[in-house]
Amino acid sequence: MFDIGNIELFIIFLVLIIFIKPKDLPIVLRKFGIFISKLRNISYILYKKYDDWIKLVEMEEEEKNTPKPKKKKAKSKKKRVVKNEQK
Repeated sequence: MFDIGNIELFIIFLVLIIFIKPKDLPIVLRKFGIFISKLRNISYILYKKYDDWIKLVEMEEEEKNTPKPKKKKAKSKKKRVVKNEQK
């Protein structure tokens, strides 16, 4: 996700020690870890919903573009009643 090397991590760690008390650092890092976990979970859910939506749209477009078979007229099986004409 992010390309962070060892030097960047060391600088971030030094900044955290300067601005946050060392005894509060584990609490802050734990909350940050929970935040990142929730963020990943939300991004996965959004990705999954988007993927499902794309599949649905593709299926609808495929259904539109597929020619529908012509319906054949069903022959009626009714018997014709022939009237006898008398002359």
